[in-house]
Amino acid sequence: MSRFLAKLAPMFVSLALIITVRSSWGQSVRSDLIKMQKSTGLTLISERGDKIYAIDFGKHKLGEPRSLPSTGSGADGYFSEDGTRIALAVCSGWSVTTQQGPDGIACPGDVVLAIMRADGSDLQKYPLFGNPEYMACWSHDGSEIALVMQDRRNGRYARSALQILNLATGKTQIISEEVGAFADPQCWSPDDKQVVYTANNTMGTEKVAVYDVETKTSRDFSKGTRPTWSPDGNWIALMDCPPSLWGCKYYLVRPSGKERKLLFTSESSTSLWWSPDSRYVAYVNGAKAFERSPLQLIREMVRLRVRRLEDNSVDSFADFFDGDTMNFQWVKTNQGGKPASLPPAH
Repeated sequence: MSRFLAKLAPMFVSLALIITVRSSWGQSVRSDLIKMQKSTGLTLISERGDKIYAIDFGKHKLGEPRSLPSTGSGADGYFSEDGTRIALAVCSGWSVTTQQGPDGIACPGDVVLAIMRADGSDLQKYPLFGNPEYMACWSHDGSEIALVMQDRRNGRYARSALQILNLATGKTQIISEEVGAFADPQCWSPDDKQVVYTANNTMGTEKVAVYDVETKTSRDFSKGTRPTWSPDGNWIALMDCPPSLWGCKYYLVRPSGKERKLLFTSESSTSLWWSPDSRYVAYVNGAKAFERSPLQLIREMVRLRVRRLEDNSVDSFADFFDGDTMNFQWVKTNQGGKPASLPPAH
């Protein structure tokens, strides 16, 4: 028995070293994020149901939600790049029940696009831009949004299309009228001249394309879906999934398409959300069996993770259960980790 254990000893040592290294990597990711959160206010936030949720990197969990004035919306909101404004879908009125609102309750009228400040003030509804779907992707300068919606200036029952809306002029520019075309947040190139988007989301034929704002033309970019553009402009992240959605591959691809590298493999979940310095990506994907407690094993569970790209170190910061998850965005705000634009927690 002692000889048998002696033979196994090197294996245990190697395993211990691997666990130690991975643990130190994880702590290093956490430590980096804690420092950035304290010094610059960099955090991951999500808006849902008139509440803003922010990740507390130090405590490995969602912080207490910060309430916004009621908008009658349960839909997710999407922050501008500077974190000062939110685009979301709201109900236009409450007199006669005609359709379902974004939060699943009856909406008497139309579901329309709205923009408000991150503290909930200055809510502006756009009654001619109806049924905003999927996500809203802000340009870096905050002047335009790419999203799927109906431009009802073209008729009450105008077809939904992925399009760019200029908030100052109200002018729109159609990117794609194909069903299933949409853009994730962080879809714009750093110079705001191009938009990367999912052109086809049909299983087995997913396709990513790049739209040129000046020429008003699209070019096929890659097989895959859920693309996001790194803030430094060096990479476009996307995922490529088999029909089973298990073993999806997350890639980084040069905007030129000439270089492509595999980041990791996972089941299908969210796009990759880039930190402002392009050093980290956050995402939500499934939790492994060894990451769960016995009670968690009987539930569907996904986990918010942050990956440092320079060494592929990963740490996790929040868990979600039974199909309820959140989309997050990085927002860099005032020092102290408490964005001045957000209302106080309660």
